[in-house]
Amino acid sequence: MTNHLNPIPMISFKPQPLKKYKETGATTQYQILKKKGLLNKKLLSLKMNFSEKNIKCLRKASSKMSSVQQICLNYNDCDQNYNDSFRNLRFLLKKFKYLTCLDVNLALCDKLSDKGVSNLHQILKISSLVKLKLDFDSCNKLSDKALQYIQQSIQKSRNLQNISMNFSRCEKISDLGMLSLQSCLLRTKNLQNFQFKADNCPKIGDEGVKRLFNALRRLKKIENLALNFENCNKVTDFSMQIFQKYFQNTIHLKSLALNLAGCAQLSSQGISQLEEGILNANDLNKLKLSIKGLFDVPKSQICGIQRRLKMQKHFQSVHIVYV
Repeated sequence: MTNHLNPIPMISFKPQPLKKYKETGATTQYQILKKKGLLNKKLLSLKMNFSEKNIKCLRKASSKMSSVQQICLNYNDCDQNYNDSFRNLRFLLKKFKYLTCLDVNLALCDKLSDKGVSNLHQILKISSLVKLKLDFDSCNKLSDKALQYIQQSIQKSRNLQNISMNFSRCEKISDLGMLSLQSCLLRTKNLQNFQFKADNCPKIGDEGVKRLFNALRRLKKIENLALNFENCNKVTDFSMQIFQKYFQNTIHLKSLALNLAGCAQLSSQGISQLEEGILNANDLNKLKLSIKGLFDVPKSQICGIQRRLKMQKHFQSVHIVYV
């Protein structure tokens, strides 16, 4: 059974200047935290904007917040130098010895570069980390090197059970980067939940899918899998053969969300192979499949697939999006 983390009480704060304090920058933020009673050793969770000032503030306050288990950092200001912030973040997180969950959301940050992501190498050395979420949606400067740096980082975090990565609309990510992802996943033997978004990445195709599943088929604890390859036009029927073989041989997968919408090279034959694989995944009980915008796949075939899947007794939920 999947080991879920117990719900953690979340305290969100967006520090604002207070007239009472004459200090500026990190010192002011520290005083605000103190005034709000957040310098509490029983505090379990923090959610804050990802900024240089806030990171310096947390670095100062970390000794009084040693019990924190979950940190969520959100993108806030497109003018921020997030590459420098990442560098300072790596020194900060070492002080949170009980950190189990890290959520970094920098979606739409067009100034983040591979160099900034390279600092994850130090951040992810935290041995207690169980859940990792990285959202780099539309970070257009990121390339295959970003995945290479993540791969080098995660090899130090072998306790990870939940990984979510979003590289949607990162147009420089290619099949070569998927080789780094393969190496990354092979080091996470305890992985139970994996989500990977690569929609609208035109350089990812069959070779990238093959490399991803070379890793997934070796991970025996994955129960929940979510993959998004929407509008990846290099994904063809060959990838459907890979899916088919994986689903036929998996005995642990419980939930699957697969988005292949707009993959223009997929044909009726390829979707039939995908269906055959899913029908043979006897432990699978939840399915969400998006195959809209596939012009070579008739609606009658899709309706037939949905009908046959719903007839399988082991399915609790089947949802197919095709319109």
